[in-house]
Amino acid sequence: MKNLLLPLGTAVSLFVINFGATAQSSNYIFERVIDTSGVFSDFSFDSPSINNRGDVAFLGSLDVGGEAIAVVNGTSTTFIANSNDTTFRSLAGSSINDSGDVAFTGFFNDGGSAIVVGDGTSTTFIANSNDATFSSFGGLSINNNGDVAFRGSLEGRGEAVAVGDGTSTTFIANSNDATFSFFADTSINDSGDVAFHGGFEDFDGAIVVGDGTSTTFIANSNDATFNGVGFQPSINNSGDVTFRSFLDGGGEAVAVGDGTSTTFIASSNDTAFSSFFNPLINDSGDVAFVGFFSGGGEAIAVGDGTSLELVLSVGDRLDGATVTGLGFSVGFNDNGDLVFVTELDDGTEAIYLASFTGGVGAVPEPATWLMMIIGFGMTGFFLKRRKRALV
Repeated sequence: MKNLLLPLGTAVSLFVINFGATAQSSNYIFERVIDTSGVFSDFSFDSPSINNRGDVAFLGSLDVGGEAIAVVNGTSTTFIANSNDTTFRSLAGSSINDSGDVAFTGFFNDGGSAIVVGDGTSTTFIANSNDATFSSFGGLSINNNGDVAFRGSLEGRGEAVAVGDGTSTTFIANSNDATFSFFADTSINDSGDVAFHGGFEDFDGAIVVGDGTSTTFIANSNDATFNGVGFQPSINNSGDVTFRSFLDGGGEAVAVGDGTSTTFIASSNDTAFSSFFNPLINDSGDVAFVGFFSGGGEAIAVGDGTSLELVLSVGDRLDGATVTGLGFSVGFNDNGDLVFVTELDDGTEAIYLASFTGGVGAVPEPATWLMMIIGFGMTGFFLKRRKRALV
């Protein structure tokens, strides 16, 4: 990763912005993974995930009713879970590791829920609300050892961040202790370090990494730099954590921290973006995120602290149709490949793979920036995105 390291508490500084003159990047090959012409009627905007061998896991609604979690590998599709079977009435989430194991939440027909791992042939229950410990779950992720991190509501009271493998469970943080009152999404690396959002009683919060024995604060809304942090951090195998942040001086930023220094990837004070969503970091230190333009519209972008490039924007064209909606949440691998849901103006909904081919975009002239901002504003005015509730 090309670092622009700043001590914690240092104000955001400017960096080089490498956006191409057109929004859709020439450094990616776009391939349709699956669409609504088959057995699926739509896809969960926050579900597609990808591992390092290119397997894509996702949650979709079925034409026959119900929903399923499936994995696409090339031309083959494997069903991991189906709500039309006898076990689950509905499903949520999908996080896939390099072995093809998919972690998800299943909601039982008779009530309750569970954190489950499946590969299409067998399933393992990681945590079950019908047991004595947890009453509900959320915010899961799986590492390459098969360990699943998740947020669980406790049967007695409060919440916890925990890690399970089907045989044992380790508590990373507990709201019944003195520090946090609630938690949000989790991200686990192969060392078992878990990044999570910990909320304080006054609703401020922190981005934290824990392993069950120690805890490191990555960013704290009570410090001088940030007045708020996002709910969905992402950690890589070097222990670097990316997160959305709200700056004390105004505006938002996508940042990366390790507990001693902070790198800013993008800031609403320095780019055409006004806000951000769902940053993800890979083992190369590259960060992918959704950016929302001040003039309307949105884009998926990738940066490393020294350069920033648009991958795809609302208003771009794919397979002869115009993109009217984008859903990107957990789909970024160590090869720099991304998967995301698109809504197209021909009525199709599809999951696309953007495979990284290398290179960087050209630095635009100031006039190009102006035209980009105007163009995205017009796109936001003319293209009406169908609203979808996140699972």
